[in-house]
Amino acid sequence: MFESSKSRGEFLMALRGGRISAQVLQKAMAETAAFADATVADLSWSFGHDNVDYKKFATAVLAVSTEENRVARLMDLFLKERRPAAEADLSVAIAACGPGPVLAELSKMVNNKNLEVRKKALVLILAQQNWFQHRNLVMTLLADPKPEISEATLLQVVRKAPAAYVGQLRRLATHKKPEIRALSLNCLAAMNDMANAELFLQRMPLEGGDLRKTLYTAIVTFIKADTSAMTARIAATLSDTVAEVRGAGMSLLLKMPDQVATLKAILNYCSSVSAMMRDGVFAELAKQPDAFVDGVLAIFKAEKDPALRLQAMNLAKLLQHQRLAPIFLHEMKNADWLVRYTAMQVLGDMKSPQAVPVLVEQLNNPEASVAAIQALAKYKDMRLAKPFLQKMSMGNESEQLELLKALEGLGDNRLLPHLAKILDSPAAKGKARKASAETIIRMCEAAGTQVPARVLQINDSLAEKTVDDLPDLGLKLSGG
Repeated sequence: MFESSKSRGEFLMALRGGRISAQVLQKAMAETAAFADATVADLSWSFGHDNVDYKKFATAVLAVSTEENRVARLMDLFLKERRPAAEADLSVAIAACGPGPVLAELSKMVNNKNLEVRKKALVLILAQQNWFQHRNLVMTLLADPKPEISEATLLQVVRKAPAAYVGQLRRLATHKKPEIRALSLNCLAAMNDMANAELFLQRMPLEGGDLRKTLYTAIVTFIKADTSAMTARIAATLSDTVAEVRGAGMSLLLKMPDQVATLKAILNYCSSVSAMMRDGVFAELAKQPDAFVDGVLAIFKAEKDPALRLQAMNLAKLLQHQRLAPIFLHEMKNADWLVRYTAMQVLGDMKSPQAVPVLVEQLNNPEASVAAIQALAKYKDMRLAKPFLQKMSMGNESEQLELLKALEGLGDNRLLPHLAKILDSPAAKGKARKASAETIIRMCEAAGTQVPARVLQINDSLAEKTVDDLPDLGLKLSGG
């Protein structure tokens, strides 16, 4: 029936005039390969036609057409077309011609400066079978500066192929436009993938309404699935630069059912990150001292891991809670001198009443006396003046220098006669004698009282003399 070019031409003319029966058209559909010599011009009338079967036939014929540059001709018609129905038909016909020649044209269209051309490129891409596999084209459209293109592309990605564009969805989740963020985040939340946890933790406190609830629900689901891993992720938010993110992270941690296990996970996380990040986490934890005291005590009671105990001790130093004093009193017996020293300094920072007699006792320990003096000095308690003065009369130079700082820190002028007595006695060792005179002078000046002449005389006599004190002609010996 369609063997000759003439018969095929007559058929196409009759089809255009609406004079072909359904039965004949059905037979032609079965023999579309015979119409390979048909051109775009022969069938352009079908685009936008009301008869669906006519359009299907035209599309099938154009798919097998041997016309040179048929895709380019179809693309030209498509770009000029303004009727939505005809535009849709053309996009289907172009897609039927196969991806090869079409994609080459599309790669130009998606980068065209003309917005209308890029809009049409989107239509054509979506008409392609498995369009989402053409990543370069889709990514270009997702990054388009015009929302009518980027948002429309994103919507199709979310509906058809979100798993193929997870990375791009994550980037768009921080977009400046709320609509794009919401679309991306809701899509990611529906995936139930813990790999998105960090992003959700970042965005949840910054979003509002239903989206915030969605992200919170996703985070809670992740926590139930793997509490330990999520605790580490939440701990990371405590060193974030955004206060809202830190606050939301803390709120989540405080709601964890097992606070001891939670604190262990946080401390293990802190062992694996930089000191700066660890300090950021600890600074946030220190704002809630009552919430973490029990956890720290439990870790010191039952945990043997030295690394975990060290992190717990570092945290306890910042919490400075009186209930933690026994930990540091115990650590004063540690074999490691640095641990003992740190314990004494923390007890001083805490001004723990329990620690006073223990620290005073350490004044007689040559290995710990200086650290004990430094710790006791932080109490600024006049009742410590007596043990300080007693130690001053028998201490070495290093101890006396620290004791003078501690005594001056008490800020009580009743100490001046005692310091003057030490100054005039052989008890003051080396630099401590000069430091005694300077301490008396500063205390007198602070109180607005006259400095004893004897003190000024001793201080001047002990001043270090150099040639800089002599008159200067401004001349130097050569080589001098």
